[in-house]
Amino acid sequence: MISCTENCELKEWKRLASMEAVLSKQLVQVRSQMNACIAACRLPPELLREIFILLRDDAEPKLMVPLSHVCSVWRQAALGYQDLWTGINLMNTALTDMFIRRSGNAPLSLCLDERESLDLGAIRHSIARLTHIEAYMAEPLMVKLCEFLSDAQVDNLVSLDLATPLDSEEFHTNIHLPSLSHSLHTLRRLSLWQVKPSQWSSIGACKGLRSLTLNHHYYVDSDKRDPLPSMNQFLDILESLPLLQELNLTLSGVEPLSQLVTTYPIHQRSVALPNLRHLYIKLKKVIDIGYLLAHLTIPETARVQVEVEKKLPLPVASLLTCLPSDFSNLRFLGTTTSIQLGEAEPGQGLSLKAFGEASAYGNEPCFEVSARSNDLSGLFRATLLHLGSIFRHTRTTTLKIYLQDDYAYSLPAIEDWVQPLLHLPTITSLRLYHARSSRPLQPADPVLEEHIVKLVGALTVTFPAAPYQLLPALTTLQLFNFPRVTPREIRHEILDEELKRLMQARRKATEGRTPFDILIDGTRFGL
Repeated sequence: MISCTENCELKEWKRLASMEAVLSKQLVQVRSQMNACIAACRLPPELLREIFILLRDDAEPKLMVPLSHVCSVWRQAALGYQDLWTGINLMNTALTDMFIRRSGNAPLSLCLDERESLDLGAIRHSIARLTHIEAYMAEPLMVKLCEFLSDAQVDNLVSLDLATPLDSEEFHTNIHLPSLSHSLHTLRRLSLWQVKPSQWSSIGACKGLRSLTLNHHYYVDSDKRDPLPSMNQFLDILESLPLLQELNLTLSGVEPLSQLVTTYPIHQRSVALPNLRHLYIKLKKVIDIGYLLAHLTIPETARVQVEVEKKLPLPVASLLTCLPSDFSNLRFLGTTTSIQLGEAEPGQGLSLKAFGEASAYGNEPCFEVSARSNDLSGLFRATLLHLGSIFRHTRTTTLKIYLQDDYAYSLPAIEDWVQPLLHLPTITSLRLYHARSSRPLQPADPVLEEHIVKLVGALTVTFPAAPYQLLPALTTLQLFNFPRVTPREIRHEILDEELKRLMQARRKATEGRTPFDILIDGTRFGL
Protein backbone atom coordinates (compact mmCIF):
# COMPACT_ATOMS: atom_id res chain seq x y z
CA MET A 1 0.00 0.00 0.00
CA ILE A 2 1.41 3.39 -1.12
CA SER A 3 1.68 5.92 1.62
CA CYS A 4 0.54 9.51 1.25
CA THR A 5 4.14 10.65 1.16
CA GLU A 6 5.02 8.26 -1.64
CA ASN A 7 1.93 9.36 -3.61
CA CYS A 8 2.96 13.00 -3.36
CA GLU A 9 6.47 12.17 -4.48
CA LEU A 10 5.10 10.25 -7.48
CA LYS A 11 2.95 13.20 -8.53
CA GLU A 12 5.96 15.48 -8.16
CA TRP A 13 8.05 13.19 -10.35
CA LYS A 14 5.32 13.17 -13.01
CA ARG A 15 5.08 16.95 -12.88
CA LEU A 16 8.83 17.30 -13.23
CA ALA A 17 8.89 14.76 -16.07
CA SER A 18 6.17 16.71 -17.88
CA MET A 19 8.06 19.96 -17.34
CA GLU A 20 11.23 18.30 -18.61
CA ALA A 21 9.44 17.24 -21.79
CA VAL A 22 8.14 20.77 -22.35
CA LEU A 23 11.55 22.30 -21.69
CA SER A 24 13.24 19.78 -23.97
CA LYS A 25 10.81 20.63 -26.75
CA GLN A 26 11.42 24.34 -26.25
CA LEU A 27 15.16 23.77 -26.16
CA VAL A 28 15.00 21.93 -29.49
CA GLN A 29 13.12 24.89 -30.96
CA VAL A 30 15.70 27.29 -29.58
CA ARG A 31 18.51 25.22 -31.01
CA SER A 32 16.80 25.07 -34.39
CA GLN A 33 16.43 28.85 -34.39
CA MET A 34 20.05 29.24 -33.41
CA ASN A 35 21.05 26.83 -36.14
CA ALA A 36 19.16 28.98 -38.64
CA CYS A 37 21.41 31.89 -37.71
CA ILE A 38 24.63 29.93 -37.69
CA ALA A 39 24.87 29.86 -41.50
CA ALA A 40 24.37 33.63 -41.72
CA CYS A 41 26.92 34.23 -38.98
CA ARG A 42 29.47 32.21 -40.92
CA LEU A 43 29.11 34.23 -44.12
CA PRO A 44 32.34 35.95 -45.18
CA PRO A 45 32.51 39.75 -44.68
CA GLU A 46 32.56 40.33 -48.47
CA LEU A 47 29.19 38.60 -48.88
CA LEU A 48 27.71 40.30 -45.83
CA ARG A 49 28.61 43.66 -47.35
CA GLU A 50 26.74 42.77 -50.54
CA ILE A 51 23.69 41.97 -48.40
CA PHE A 52 24.09 45.17 -46.40
CA ILE A 53 24.30 47.31 -49.52
CA LEU A 54 20.92 45.96 -50.70
CA LEU A 55 19.40 46.96 -47.38
CA ARG A 56 21.09 50.34 -47.46
CA ASP A 57 19.66 51.20 -50.87
CA ASP A 58 16.14 50.02 -49.99
CA ALA A 59 15.60 51.00 -46.36
CA GLU A 60 15.36 53.87 -43.90
CA PRO A 61 18.66 54.81 -42.22
CA LYS A 62 17.33 53.76 -38.81
CA LEU A 63 16.90 50.20 -40.10
CA MET A 64 20.67 49.94 -40.49
CA VAL A 65 21.19 49.96 -36.70
CA PRO A 66 19.84 46.41 -35.98
CA LEU A 67 22.39 44.96 -38.41
CA SER A 68 25.12 45.64 -35.88
CA HIS A 69 23.21 43.76 -33.12
CA VAL A 70 22.58 40.38 -34.77
CA CYS A 71 25.84 38.82 -33.60
CA SER A 72 29.49 39.71 -33.14
CA VAL A 73 30.31 38.72 -36.73
CA TRP A 74 27.60 40.96 -38.17
CA ARG A 75 28.54 43.79 -35.82
CA GLN A 76 32.17 43.66 -36.88
CA ALA A 77 31.19 43.56 -40.56
CA ALA A 78 28.62 46.38 -40.23
CA LEU A 79 30.86 48.71 -38.24
CA GLY A 80 33.76 48.05 -40.59
CA TYR A 81 31.68 48.92 -43.67
CA GLN A 82 31.67 52.72 -43.78
CA ASP A 83 29.47 52.97 -46.90
CA LEU A 84 26.61 51.40 -44.93
CA TRP A 85 26.29 54.54 -42.80
CA THR A 86 26.45 57.23 -45.48
CA GLY A 87 22.69 57.83 -45.85
CA ILE A 88 21.53 60.77 -43.71
CA ASN A 89 17.91 61.94 -43.28
CA LEU A 90 18.21 64.33 -40.27
CA MET A 91 15.10 62.90 -38.58
CA ASN A 92 17.03 62.24 -35.35
CA THR A 93 20.09 64.22 -34.27
CA ALA A 94 21.62 61.39 -32.23
CA LEU A 95 21.12 58.94 -35.09
CA THR A 96 22.63 61.41 -37.55
CA ASP A 97 25.69 61.92 -35.34
CA MET A 98 26.16 58.15 -35.06
CA PHE A 99 25.89 57.66 -38.84
CA ILE A 100 28.38 60.46 -39.53
CA ARG A 101 30.80 58.98 -37.00
CA ARG A 102 30.50 55.42 -38.31
CA SER A 103 30.81 56.51 -41.97
CA GLY A 104 34.38 57.72 -41.36
CA ASN A 105 35.46 59.85 -44.31
CA ALA A 106 33.13 58.27 -46.89
CA PRO A 107 30.97 60.59 -49.07
CA LEU A 108 27.52 61.31 -47.60
CA SER A 109 24.05 61.27 -49.17
CA LEU A 110 21.36 63.56 -47.74
CA CYS A 111 17.77 62.39 -48.27
CA LEU A 112 15.00 64.65 -46.95
CA ASP A 113 11.36 63.66 -47.38
CA GLU A 114 8.14 65.22 -46.13
CA ARG A 115 8.42 66.45 -42.53
CA GLU A 116 7.19 69.20 -40.23
CA SER A 117 10.57 70.68 -39.31
CA LEU A 118 14.16 70.71 -40.52
CA ASP A 119 17.30 71.01 -38.35
CA LEU A 120 20.41 71.31 -40.51
CA GLY A 121 22.81 71.84 -37.62
CA ALA A 122 23.81 68.18 -37.39
CA ILE A 123 25.17 68.17 -40.95
CA ARG A 124 26.80 71.61 -40.92
CA HIS A 125 30.30 70.41 -40.02
CA SER A 126 30.16 67.56 -42.57
CA ILE A 127 28.74 69.58 -45.47
CA ALA A 128 31.92 69.18 -47.55
CA ARG A 129 31.39 65.40 -47.61
CA LEU A 130 27.96 65.63 -49.28
CA THR A 131 27.89 64.18 -52.81
CA HIS A 132 24.15 63.51 -53.21
CA ILE A 133 21.24 65.65 -52.02
CA GLU A 134 17.63 64.57 -52.58
CA ALA A 135 14.83 66.59 -50.99
CA TYR A 136 11.04 66.50 -51.31
CA MET A 137 9.54 68.97 -48.84
CA ALA A 138 6.96 71.69 -48.48
CA GLU A 139 7.97 75.11 -49.76
CA PRO A 140 8.94 76.74 -46.39
CA LEU A 141 11.38 73.92 -45.58
CA MET A 142 12.70 73.87 -49.15
CA VAL A 143 13.40 77.61 -48.90
CA LYS A 144 15.34 76.95 -45.70
CA LEU A 145 17.38 74.19 -47.37
CA CYS A 146 18.14 76.31 -50.45
CA GLU A 147 19.30 79.20 -48.27
CA PHE A 148 21.52 76.78 -46.35
CA LEU A 149 23.06 75.38 -49.54
CA SER A 150 23.59 78.84 -50.99
CA ASP A 151 25.77 79.77 -47.99
CA ALA A 152 27.52 76.39 -47.60
CA GLN A 153 30.69 75.08 -49.21
CA VAL A 154 29.42 71.94 -50.94
CA ASP A 155 32.59 71.21 -52.89
CA ASN A 156 31.96 67.66 -54.13
CA LEU A 157 28.29 67.58 -55.04
CA VAL A 158 27.48 65.03 -57.77
CA SER A 159 23.68 64.92 -57.67
CA LEU A 160 21.16 67.60 -56.64
CA ASP A 161 17.45 66.70 -56.66
CA LEU A 162 15.02 69.28 -55.20
CA ALA A 163 11.21 69.07 -55.36
CA THR A 164 8.17 70.61 -53.67
CA PRO A 165 4.64 69.13 -53.73
CA LEU A 166 2.56 70.07 -56.79
CA ASP A 167 -0.27 71.62 -54.79
CA SER A 168 -0.11 75.17 -56.09
CA GLU A 169 0.44 77.03 -59.33
CA GLU A 170 2.53 79.62 -57.52
CA PHE A 171 5.95 79.00 -55.99
CA HIS A 172 8.78 81.16 -54.77
CA THR A 173 11.61 78.71 -54.04
CA ASN A 174 14.95 79.67 -55.58
CA ILE A 175 18.29 77.89 -55.44
CA HIS A 176 21.27 80.19 -55.99
CA LEU A 177 23.50 77.93 -58.11
CA PRO A 178 26.38 80.43 -58.47
CA SER A 179 26.94 80.05 -54.71
CA LEU A 180 27.71 76.40 -55.44
CA SER A 181 30.47 77.41 -57.85
CA HIS A 182 32.94 75.00 -56.24
CA SER A 183 30.56 72.12 -56.97
CA LEU A 184 29.29 73.02 -60.41
CA HIS A 185 32.19 71.28 -62.15
CA THR A 186 31.49 68.03 -60.24
CA LEU A 187 27.69 68.05 -60.66
CA ARG A 188 26.45 65.21 -62.89
CA ARG A 189 22.70 65.24 -62.18
CA LEU A 190 20.42 68.23 -61.58
CA SER A 191 16.66 67.87 -61.02
CA LEU A 192 14.46 70.83 -60.05
CA TRP A 193 10.69 70.42 -59.46
CA GLN A 194 9.01 73.74 -58.70
CA VAL A 195 12.41 74.95 -57.52
CA LYS A 196 14.13 77.26 -59.97
CA PRO A 197 17.63 78.68 -60.20
CA SER A 198 17.89 82.36 -59.37
CA GLN A 199 19.71 82.67 -62.72
CA TRP A 200 18.83 80.18 -65.45
CA SER A 201 22.18 80.72 -67.14
CA SER A 202 23.92 79.24 -64.09
CA ILE A 203 22.85 75.77 -65.25
CA GLY A 204 25.21 76.20 -68.18
CA ALA A 205 28.12 76.38 -65.73
CA CYS A 206 27.59 72.69 -64.90
CA LYS A 207 29.84 71.60 -67.76
CA GLY A 208 29.94 67.95 -66.71
CA LEU A 209 26.17 67.55 -66.35
CA ARG A 210 24.82 64.23 -67.67
CA SER A 211 21.19 64.50 -66.58
CA LEU A 212 18.99 67.61 -66.44
CA THR A 213 15.36 67.55 -65.25
CA LEU A 214 13.23 70.71 -65.11
CA ASN A 215 9.60 70.39 -63.98
CA HIS A 216 6.64 72.70 -63.48
CA HIS A 217 8.22 76.11 -63.86
CA TYR A 218 5.41 77.70 -65.86
CA TYR A 219 1.68 77.64 -66.10
CA VAL A 220 0.13 79.04 -69.25
CA ASP A 221 -2.86 80.50 -67.37
CA SER A 222 -0.79 82.25 -64.68
CA ASP A 223 0.37 85.86 -65.03
CA LYS A 224 2.35 85.84 -61.77
CA ARG A 225 5.17 83.52 -62.73
CA ASP A 226 8.70 84.59 -63.56
CA PRO A 227 9.61 84.27 -67.25
CA LEU A 228 11.55 81.26 -68.43
CA PRO A 229 14.55 81.51 -70.76
CA SER A 230 13.91 82.59 -74.32
CA MET A 231 14.67 80.03 -77.03
CA ASN A 232 18.15 81.47 -77.62
CA GLN A 233 18.91 81.57 -73.90
CA PHE A 234 17.82 77.96 -73.45
CA LEU A 235 19.86 76.86 -76.46
CA ASP A 236 22.87 78.63 -74.92
CA ILE A 237 22.38 76.49 -71.80
CA LEU A 238 22.19 73.25 -73.81
CA GLU A 239 25.19 74.24 -75.89
CA SER A 240 27.18 74.57 -72.64
CA LEU A 241 26.38 70.95 -71.71
CA PRO A 242 28.26 68.84 -74.29
CA LEU A 243 28.12 65.67 -72.16
CA LEU A 244 24.35 65.78 -71.57
CA GLN A 245 22.78 62.31 -71.90
CA GLU A 246 19.30 62.81 -70.44
CA LEU A 247 16.98 65.82 -70.75
CA ASN A 248 13.52 65.89 -69.14
CA LEU A 249 11.26 68.93 -69.53
CA THR A 250 7.77 69.10 -68.02
CA LEU A 251 6.09 72.51 -68.30
CA SER A 252 9.52 74.05 -68.21
CA GLY A 253 12.60 74.83 -70.26
CA VAL A 254 11.56 77.51 -72.74
CA GLU A 255 9.20 80.46 -72.49
CA PRO A 256 6.02 79.37 -74.33
CA LEU A 257 4.96 81.10 -77.50
CA SER A 258 2.15 83.62 -77.40
CA GLN A 259 -1.39 82.25 -77.46
CA LEU A 260 -1.88 84.19 -80.71
CA VAL A 261 0.93 82.35 -82.52
CA THR A 262 -0.37 79.54 -84.76
CA THR A 263 2.72 78.74 -86.87
CA TYR A 264 6.38 78.24 -86.03
CA PRO A 265 8.40 81.49 -86.03
CA ILE A 266 11.43 81.48 -88.33
CA HIS A 267 14.45 79.92 -86.64
CA GLN A 268 18.07 80.20 -87.73
CA ARG A 269 19.77 78.03 -85.16
CA SER A 270 20.04 74.39 -84.17
CA VAL A 271 21.96 72.90 -81.24
CA ALA A 272 23.49 69.44 -81.52
CA LEU A 273 23.22 67.09 -78.54
CA PRO A 274 25.73 64.41 -79.62
CA ASN A 275 25.62 62.35 -76.42
CA LEU A 276 21.87 62.53 -75.79
CA ARG A 277 20.31 59.15 -74.99
CA HIS A 278 16.88 60.12 -73.67
CA LEU A 279 14.69 63.18 -74.29
CA TYR A 280 11.31 63.70 -72.62
CA ILE A 281 9.18 66.78 -73.36
CA LYS A 282 5.73 67.46 -71.91
CA LEU A 283 4.26 70.89 -72.65
CA LYS A 284 0.73 72.25 -72.81
CA LYS A 285 0.70 73.25 -76.48
CA VAL A 286 1.63 71.27 -79.56
CA ILE A 287 3.27 74.28 -81.22
CA ASP A 288 5.68 74.81 -78.29
CA ILE A 289 6.88 71.20 -78.55
CA GLY A 290 7.42 71.48 -82.28
CA TYR A 291 9.21 74.81 -81.98
CA LEU A 292 11.65 73.36 -79.45
CA LEU A 293 12.30 70.19 -81.47
CA ALA A 294 12.98 72.31 -84.54
CA HIS A 295 16.01 73.76 -82.74
CA LEU A 296 17.53 70.45 -81.61
CA THR A 297 19.69 68.05 -83.59
CA ILE A 298 19.03 64.68 -81.99
CA PRO A 299 21.34 61.71 -82.66
CA GLU A 300 20.19 58.35 -83.99
CA THR A 301 20.89 56.64 -80.67
CA ALA A 302 18.48 58.84 -78.67
CA ARG A 303 15.10 57.76 -77.34
CA VAL A 304 12.52 60.54 -77.59
CA GLN A 305 9.20 60.82 -75.72
CA VAL A 306 6.80 63.68 -76.39
CA GLU A 307 3.53 64.34 -74.57
CA VAL A 308 0.94 67.06 -75.07
CA GLU A 309 -0.33 67.95 -71.59
CA LYS A 310 -3.49 69.74 -72.65
CA LYS A 311 -6.38 68.07 -74.44
CA LEU A 312 -6.26 69.04 -78.09
CA PRO A 313 -9.15 71.36 -79.02
CA LEU A 314 -11.63 70.71 -81.80
CA PRO A 315 -11.13 70.62 -84.71
CA VAL A 316 -8.31 68.42 -83.58
CA ALA A 317 -4.81 68.88 -84.94
CA SER A 318 -2.69 65.89 -85.83
CA LEU A 319 -0.76 64.17 -83.12
CA LEU A 320 2.35 64.67 -85.24
CA THR A 321 2.06 68.38 -85.91
CA CYS A 322 4.33 68.82 -82.89
CA LEU A 323 7.20 67.76 -85.15
CA PRO A 324 8.93 70.34 -87.37
CA SER A 325 8.27 70.12 -91.09
CA ASP A 326 11.96 69.48 -91.77
CA PHE A 327 12.85 66.17 -90.11
CA SER A 328 16.54 66.25 -91.03
CA ASN A 329 17.53 67.11 -87.45
CA LEU A 330 15.57 64.18 -86.01
CA ARG A 331 17.97 61.44 -87.01
CA PHE A 332 16.55 58.95 -84.51
CA LEU A 333 13.50 58.55 -86.76
CA GLY A 334 15.74 56.96 -89.39
CA THR A 335 16.30 53.91 -87.18
CA THR A 336 12.61 52.96 -87.22
CA THR A 337 11.76 49.37 -88.17
CA SER A 338 8.33 49.08 -86.51
CA ILE A 339 5.46 51.54 -85.97
CA GLN A 340 2.59 51.24 -83.48
CA LEU A 341 -0.45 53.54 -83.62
CA GLY A 342 -2.78 53.32 -80.61
CA GLU A 343 -2.78 51.26 -77.42
CA ALA A 344 -4.24 47.91 -76.38
CA GLU A 345 -6.15 49.60 -73.53
CA PRO A 346 -8.80 52.12 -74.62
CA GLY A 347 -8.74 55.63 -73.16
CA GLN A 348 -9.07 59.32 -73.93
CA GLY A 349 -5.66 59.54 -75.55
CA LEU A 350 -3.77 58.31 -78.57
CA SER A 351 -0.12 57.37 -78.82
CA LEU A 352 2.31 56.71 -81.64
CA LYS A 353 5.43 54.64 -81.04
CA ALA A 354 8.35 53.94 -83.34
CA PHE A 355 10.71 51.08 -82.53
CA GLY A 356 14.28 50.84 -83.75
CA GLU A 357 16.89 48.11 -83.63
CA ALA A 358 16.33 45.82 -80.65
CA SER A 359 20.03 45.88 -79.78
CA ALA A 360 19.89 49.64 -79.22
CA TYR A 361 16.52 50.08 -77.49
CA GLY A 362 15.41 46.67 -76.25
CA ASN A 363 11.61 46.72 -75.96
CA GLU A 364 11.48 50.51 -75.59
CA PRO A 365 10.43 52.74 -78.51
CA CYS A 366 13.02 55.07 -79.99
CA PHE A 367 10.24 57.63 -80.45
CA GLU A 368 6.93 58.04 -78.63
CA VAL A 369 4.37 60.82 -78.83
CA SER A 370 1.02 60.95 -77.03
CA ALA A 371 -1.88 63.36 -76.67
CA ARG A 372 -5.42 63.48 -75.36
CA SER A 373 -8.53 64.66 -77.16
CA ASN A 374 -12.31 64.80 -76.89
CA ASP A 375 -12.40 63.63 -80.52
CA LEU A 376 -10.37 60.42 -80.63
CA SER A 377 -11.71 59.49 -84.04
CA GLY A 378 -10.57 62.80 -85.52
CA LEU A 379 -7.20 62.54 -83.78
CA PHE A 380 -6.72 59.02 -85.14
CA ARG A 381 -7.51 60.08 -88.71
CA ALA A 382 -5.28 63.18 -88.58
CA THR A 383 -2.37 61.17 -87.21
CA LEU A 384 -2.86 58.40 -89.77
CA LEU A 385 -2.57 60.94 -92.59
CA HIS A 386 0.89 62.02 -91.35
CA LEU A 387 2.44 58.56 -90.97
CA GLY A 388 3.82 58.46 -94.49
CA SER A 389 5.45 61.90 -94.38
CA ILE A 390 7.08 61.23 -91.00
CA PHE A 391 8.47 57.77 -91.73
CA ARG A 392 8.98 57.90 -95.50
CA HIS A 393 12.78 57.71 -95.20
CA THR A 394 12.80 54.70 -92.86
CA ARG A 395 13.03 50.97 -93.52
CA THR A 396 9.88 50.16 -91.54
CA THR A 397 8.79 46.54 -91.94
CA THR A 398 5.95 46.27 -89.38
CA LEU A 399 2.90 48.49 -88.86
CA LYS A 400 0.62 47.80 -85.87
CA ILE A 401 -2.67 49.67 -85.51
CA TYR A 402 -4.97 49.43 -82.47
CA LEU A 403 -8.57 50.39 -83.23
CA GLN A 404 -10.97 51.53 -80.52
CA ASP A 405 -14.75 51.31 -80.80
CA ASP A 406 -14.94 55.11 -80.61
CA TYR A 407 -13.04 55.38 -83.92
CA ALA A 408 -16.01 53.91 -85.80
CA TYR A 409 -17.95 57.17 -85.42
CA SER A 410 -15.72 58.83 -88.04
CA LEU A 411 -14.23 56.44 -90.56
CA PRO A 412 -11.13 57.25 -92.63
CA ALA A 413 -11.97 56.95 -96.32
CA ILE A 414 -10.03 54.72 -98.70
CA GLU A 415 -8.03 57.77 -99.80
CA ASP A 416 -7.04 58.42 -96.16
CA TRP A 417 -5.37 55.00 -96.04
CA VAL A 418 -3.78 55.36 -99.47
CA GLN A 419 -2.01 58.64 -98.65
CA PRO A 420 0.20 57.39 -95.76
CA LEU A 421 0.73 53.82 -96.98
CA LEU A 422 1.96 55.04 -100.35
CA HIS A 423 5.14 56.29 -98.61
CA LEU A 424 5.81 53.05 -96.68
CA PRO A 425 6.81 50.57 -99.42
CA THR A 426 9.04 48.42 -97.18
CA ILE A 427 6.28 47.16 -94.86
CA THR A 428 5.98 43.37 -94.90
CA SER A 429 3.58 42.87 -91.96
CA LEU A 430 0.39 44.86 -91.30
CA ARG A 431 -1.40 44.04 -88.02
CA LEU A 432 -4.78 45.37 -86.89
CA TYR A 433 -5.89 44.93 -83.28
CA HIS A 434 -9.22 45.58 -81.63
CA ALA A 435 -8.41 47.49 -78.43
CA ARG A 436 -9.97 45.88 -75.37
CA SER A 437 -13.19 47.66 -74.48
CA SER A 438 -14.30 48.55 -70.96
CA ARG A 439 -17.87 47.53 -71.83
CA PRO A 440 -19.55 44.71 -73.81
CA LEU A 441 -20.19 45.35 -77.49
CA GLN A 442 -23.78 46.45 -78.14
CA PRO A 443 -25.75 45.70 -81.35
CA ALA A 444 -26.39 49.43 -81.85
CA ASP A 445 -22.69 50.32 -81.68
CA PRO A 446 -20.98 51.48 -84.88
CA VAL A 447 -19.30 48.65 -86.74
CA LEU A 448 -15.56 48.96 -86.22
CA GLU A 449 -14.93 46.41 -88.97
CA GLU A 450 -15.77 49.16 -91.49
CA HIS A 451 -12.24 50.41 -90.79
CA ILE A 452 -10.89 47.13 -92.12
CA VAL A 453 -13.14 47.32 -95.17
CA LYS A 454 -11.71 50.73 -96.09
CA LEU A 455 -8.13 49.58 -95.49
CA VAL A 456 -8.58 46.40 -97.52
CA GLY A 457 -10.13 48.48 -100.27
CA ALA A 458 -7.04 50.70 -100.26
CA LEU A 459 -4.75 47.66 -100.54
CA THR A 460 -6.50 46.63 -103.76
CA VAL A 461 -6.04 50.04 -105.42
CA THR A 462 -3.74 49.89 -108.44
CA PHE A 463 -1.60 52.65 -109.95
CA PRO A 464 -0.46 53.19 -113.55
CA ALA A 465 3.16 53.64 -112.45
CA ALA A 466 5.35 51.69 -110.06
CA PRO A 467 4.70 50.76 -107.38
CA TYR A 468 1.54 49.40 -108.97
CA GLN A 469 -0.11 48.73 -105.59
CA LEU A 470 0.20 49.87 -101.99
CA LEU A 471 2.72 48.10 -99.75
CA PRO A 472 4.32 46.05 -102.55
CA ALA A 473 6.45 44.10 -100.04
CA LEU A 474 3.46 43.10 -97.86
CA THR A 475 3.35 39.37 -97.09
CA THR A 476 0.85 39.19 -94.19
CA LEU A 477 -2.27 41.02 -93.07
CA GLN A 478 -3.25 40.01 -89.53
CA LEU A 479 -6.47 40.75 -87.62
CA PHE A 480 -6.74 40.24 -83.85
CA ASN A 481 -9.63 40.27 -81.32
CA PHE A 482 -12.36 41.71 -83.53
CA PRO A 483 -15.73 40.50 -82.10
CA ARG A 484 -17.35 40.11 -85.52
CA VAL A 485 -14.30 38.54 -87.15
CA THR A 486 -13.27 35.06 -86.00
CA PRO A 487 -11.27 32.27 -87.68
CA ARG A 488 -14.51 30.34 -88.27
CA GLU A 489 -16.88 33.14 -89.22
CA ILE A 490 -16.93 36.72 -90.47
CA ARG A 491 -20.24 38.35 -89.51
CA HIS A 492 -19.66 41.13 -92.01
CA GLU A 493 -20.40 40.06 -95.58
CA ILE A 494 -18.71 43.04 -97.25
CA LEU A 495 -15.49 42.44 -95.30
CA ASP A 496 -15.55 38.75 -96.21
CA GLU A 497 -15.82 39.60 -99.90
CA GLU A 498 -13.13 42.31 -99.67
CA LEU A 499 -10.67 39.92 -98.01
CA LYS A 500 -11.21 37.35 -100.75
CA ARG A 501 -10.75 40.00 -103.42
CA LEU A 502 -7.55 41.19 -101.74
CA MET A 503 -6.14 37.65 -101.69
CA GLN A 504 -6.82 37.22 -105.39
CA ALA A 505 -5.47 40.66 -106.35
CA ARG A 506 -2.22 40.23 -104.40
CA ARG A 507 -1.47 36.78 -105.74
CA LYS A 508 -2.34 37.80 -109.28
CA ALA A 509 -0.13 40.91 -109.14
CA THR A 510 2.95 38.88 -108.17
CA GLU A 511 1.96 35.79 -110.19
CA GLY A 512 2.54 33.76 -107.05
CA ARG A 513 6.19 34.80 -106.71
CA THR A 514 5.59 36.68 -103.44
CA PRO A 515 3.62 34.86 -100.73
CA PHE A 516 0.66 36.68 -99.22
CA ASP A 517 -1.53 35.48 -96.36
CA ILE A 518 -4.37 36.85 -94.25
CA LEU A 519 -4.38 35.62 -90.65
CA ILE A 520 -7.33 35.99 -88.28
CA ASP A 521 -6.29 35.43 -84.66
CA GLY A 522 -3.41 33.33 -85.95
CA THR A 523 -5.49 31.17 -88.33
CA ARG A 524 -5.00 31.50 -92.07
CA PHE A 525 -8.04 32.95 -93.84
CA GLY A 526 -9.63 30.84 -96.57
CA LEU A 527 -8.58 27.43 -95.22
